[in-house]
Amino acid sequence: MIDLISNEKFLEDLQQEDELGAVIRAHLYIERIVNEILRVVVPFPESLKSLCLDFNGKLSVICAMGMKEETKKCFSQIGRLRNRFAHEPNYRLTKSDTNSLYKSLEKEDKNLVQKCYRDLSGSSPEWKDMPQFKKLSARDQFTLIAIVVKTIAVNVLSDARSKSA
Repeated sequence: MIDLISNEKFLEDLQQEDELGAVIRAHLYIERIVNEILRVVVPFPESLKSLCLDFNGKLSVICAMGMKEETKKCFSQIGRLRNRFAHEPNYRLTKSDTNSLYKSLEKEDKNLVQKCYRDLSGSSPEWKDMPQFKKLSARDQFTLIAIVVKTIAVNVLSDARSKSA
């Protein structure tokens, strides 16, 4: 069983990193949760080790065990971003990257990103004049979306645990 960090700690960790570190760290946290989901939903998860599954392979197994295919999209998009940073020296996060990640979310998750941003911008007087979400930097957009993707992963894990109990 893994210990899950709070969204506040996750945000703090991502903000301490440069773009490369933020994307890699977000992926690491999410993959850790994906690994725990596998442990919960597969009766004999140690049997999967010989398959040497990559991240997308793990997601496919989880979908085969009941996760909605739509949920896989945002996890896969985080994986694609991680690969860009891992394989392209000096890669920079772009608005196109964050737009693709945002578009990979289901409607209610997009609404959650917007709600989180509204809550954040209304939580302090110095943040009341923050720009609209779409006008934020790619880095800031990524951070907010990554928090929601992590939350989705935690919810999938919670659902898996309740079904296996």
